[in-house]
Amino acid sequence: MDTVCRTGSGDLCDPDEVCDGTALACPEDTVAAAATECRASAGDCDVAEVCSGVASEACPVDVVAAGGTVCCASAGPCDVADRCDGTRVACPADAFRPATRVCRPAGFPLNGAGVPYRVGTGDCDVPEMCTGSSADCPADVVEPATTVCRPSAGVCDTHAETCTGGSKSCPADVSAAVVCRGSAGSCDLPRSVIPRASTTPTARPTTTRR
Repeated sequence: MDTVCRTGSGDLCDPDEVCDGTALACPEDTVAAAATECRASAGDCDVAEVCSGVASEACPVDVVAAGGTVCCASAGPCDVADRCDGTRVACPADAFRPATRVCRPAGFPLNGAGVPYRVGTGDCDVPEMCTGSSADCPADVVEPATTVCRPSAGVCDTHAETCTGGSKSCPADVSAAVVCRGSAGSCDLPRSVIPRASTTPTARPTTTRR
């Protein structure tokens, strides 16, 4: 049995020195360098302990990561970052956002980091919802071609615009060439719808009263 001639911490950080059987003096004190790992991590929420580098100081007490520490980052707009609970060495099971969560609002496509940014009005765009079982947002879709995106505004706007089924934007507003006010007498002219592209009303011809 080896004879201990200098007691250390009893572990990797400062092992006990023992007589070597050849010298009268105890071997030189050996202390592990600071930050030397003395207890490996046992899970995503476990902290690896390291030596302090100070003589006689043992490996620190085994601890786990503080509650709320992210142990598994979000992998997409429908994924939730998983966090340690402060009591267990393992990261909780991967969780996803509920199916009620909007992951792509209409007119707000997501960039690579999952951050929305506005690129248009999106009158014919459909907001996508998380599935509750995937980290990814479903494919971007638009309203079908039968969806009215701009209703008729009155007798001088008889044509309601509908989505095209392939674009996020509502088609340009157009007017039908219809008479919206008939002639009220021999000195009045019927009024027709003025195309939206024009902002100047049709002028009545000048008549001479006799």
